[in-house]
Amino acid sequence: MQSHLYDRVLVLDCMNVLMGTTSVRGVFVSIFRDEMDVLEYRHGVYVRSSHRLHRVPEVVRWREPVRFIMYRSLGPTRRNILLRDENICAYCGGYGHTRDHILPKSRGGIRSWENLVTACEECNMKKGSRTPEEAGMPLIYAPRKPNTITMIIKRPEKAPIPKSWKRYLEPVELLIA
Repeated sequence: MQSHLYDRVLVLDCMNVLMGTTSVRGVFVSIFRDEMDVLEYRHGVYVRSSHRLHRVPEVVRWREPVRFIMYRSLGPTRRNILLRDENICAYCGGYGHTRDHILPKSRGGIRSWENLVTACEECNMKKGSRTPEEAGMPLIYAPRKPNTITMIIKRPEKAPIPKSWKRYLEPVELLIA
């Protein structure tokens, strides 16, 4: 029998503002202490304690204001750039699995969310050490620093986002106009 103690739970503050995710195990104590309300349960899923069965929460909310942040800022790593851009090449719109500096490092470009984009191997090689304007390869979307919570929730190694979370999540902006 599968343990659901490590399933993800969406956590909101007392004003219904998204704080992040944690495990079922991480919220059970707060629920039992009446510090959190359960807004949504997983249908038909239970965890057994020594005395009884407990329904597994899917969305919880703090009853009182909390003074901590459940996440830290994510840096512009290769993996995070590909995740933010959903593996879409910024130059041709095809599938990309490399990252590219808009202003090349050799010309003073820095490693930042606004200077890095996903590129397919062909476009990355074609652009080389030039700017997109010099290479005649305009960007099809503007790179931006993503919302950290959105990045945490979208991580591919995690299970798919439950339907019950949809109404609590921020609307995700489309990158391609």
